[in-house]
Amino acid sequence: MKKPIALILTFVFTFMISCGIVPAGTLSPSGITAPAENTEEIIPATETPPAVDVESEYRKITREEALELMSGGVLLVDARPYREYEKGHMENAVSLPYDKNGHYIETFIADKNITILVYCQDGKKSVVLVKKLIGLGYTGVFDIGGYDEWLAKDEKIKEDRPAKITQKDVPEDTVEPIDFSVTMRIHEDLPEFTFRLEGTCEIEYSLNYNRNGYTSSETTRISKLTITDEDGGFYQEFAGLDTETRWTHTIYGLSFEDYNFDGYLDIELRRHMGGTMLNFPNYYWLWDVSEEKFVMNEQLMEISDGSMVYVDEESKQLIESFVRLSNGYTTTCHYEYEDGFYVRVKIREDRFERDELTDEIYWHVTVSELIDGEMRVVEDYYVEDED
Repeated sequence: MKKPIALILTFVFTFMISCGIVPAGTLSPSGITAPAENTEEIIPATETPPAVDVESEYRKITREEALELMSGGVLLVDARPYREYEKGHMENAVSLPYDKNGHYIETFIADKNITILVYCQDGKKSVVLVKKLIGLGYTGVFDIGGYDEWLAKDEKIKEDRPAKITQKDVPEDTVEPIDFSVTMRIHEDLPEFTFRLEGTCEIEYSLNYNRNGYTSSETTRISKLTITDEDGGFYQEFAGLDTETRWTHTIYGLSFEDYNFDGYLDIELRRHMGGTMLNFPNYYWLWDVSEEKFVMNEQLMEISDGSMVYVDEESKQLIESFVRLSNGYTTTCHYEYEDGFYVRVKIREDRFERDELTDEIYWHVTVSELIDGEMRVVEDYYVEDED
């Protein structure tokens, strides 16, 4: 039964198309309409339009004829790709690339009886679009040639192109101060602390020739961190810091995590954005319960040098991830915190290797664990590279 039903549905759908039953849109004064969204309204056509002899109906008019038509109500269409239209186009022209399909065109221009003038860059793509419009039943379509020709011959056509940006239009680089504070509680038994970052934000401007404008890049440099409580009974200062990040839209690389699993949040301050051979060790200050203050942890700084560091709450382990995919090499190390020190308890190494016989690439995975005080290989296997 499925096949007869499918044939019936296909016939009905084909009949609807041939009758011109199409979704309704909203016509604007210019004759351009956006696609109707989620509407159930349909407009049945009374009859199927006759076939059009495109070649005999195609007309290319002169500049003088086009200017006369422009004095009335017309739709000026740019047939070039949108990226070219965006760089500059005739005044009041709309973008309708020559390669759009019929459904898109009929949705874009609902009124088939308005006067349409079509141009492109050199007069070739306009021919394609004009003939396509005629074939779709548009009655007043004219080819007015190439954009370059119009710009060269007629000063009345305004080029809607932004003025050329030069180096003199680019703003001077600036340096602005950073004074940022965030308040939070690192433990329920402690008061709220205010963490204050001080430094500078360097804004550099450069000319962007591709976009005919300029771009800016911001670099933040944090030099000091101070920590206080609301009552003024607690104060710590860490000066002489040296960071270089781009986090102007967040908290400048400052984050909080329990790195030694004692229930107290600790401080991390990123020193660099990262990238191949660009990772610097981050700053870490761990809360010392006995001293009741934050203490810089140099071992954790060393672990973070060149690697990403994060906490696995489930296993209560510190994870160090070193990735160099360009060299076909990754390493993941697991640490446990014992008596004030991080002890490496597991290493996983992944390396690209090529089979000389089949030329296939595999991941060679080696897993080592700390057993009786020394690292021993517990797994050694190959995984086929899916990429």
